[in-house]
Amino acid sequence: MNPLDGLDETDISRLEHFFDDEADDDCLDFIGAHGFLSALAVEPSPPPSAVWLPVLLGESAPPKDVPPLLERWLTCMCQQRYHDDPLVLPCALDPQDEALTNWCSGFMEVVFWHEDLWHDNAEAELVELTLPMLTFSGLIDDPELLRLRRDRRISRQMAERIPDVISEIYLFFHPVKGDAA
Repeated sequence: MNPLDGLDETDISRLEHFFDDEADDDCLDFIGAHGFLSALAVEPSPPPSAVWLPVLLGESAPPKDVPPLLERWLTCMCQQRYHDDPLVLPCALDPQDEALTNWCSGFMEVVFWHEDLWHDNAEAELVELTLPMLTFSGLIDDPELLRLRRDRRISRQMAERIPDVISEIYLFFHPVKGDAA
């Protein structure tokens, strides 16, 4: 499987071009879009594309080929999380890298958008699990998050754990059911 969740190089290039060159300035970039879709892929039940596409795209009017690519990308991501395939981010797990900030911002956009879903049950556990993404997103101006981000050792550990944290979040929302014996 392709490291970017089932897309071939042509699809990746098309989406990169759309998000980084054609979309409105207020739209997420390609890496942020991956974060957004990654969050949808771990939710208990992603909303229909008619609901999430306008949130992801904002005011950008995509060409006809982009929405089906995004829908397929999300479907592939959901399948990979279901099969416990590891998440591969389209950026380095470097807390100093702006690309990681963009990925985390996209991820947290979904968390904030569906806050009731993410925090109604076991809020403390999910807050802890989403802490790395919240810290690196830069969306919340909090002195404690800034302290975590500035501590190189802690921030490096948090960043390196993001793929595992995504798996943990998936398992939180989709617990493995044992066989009834």
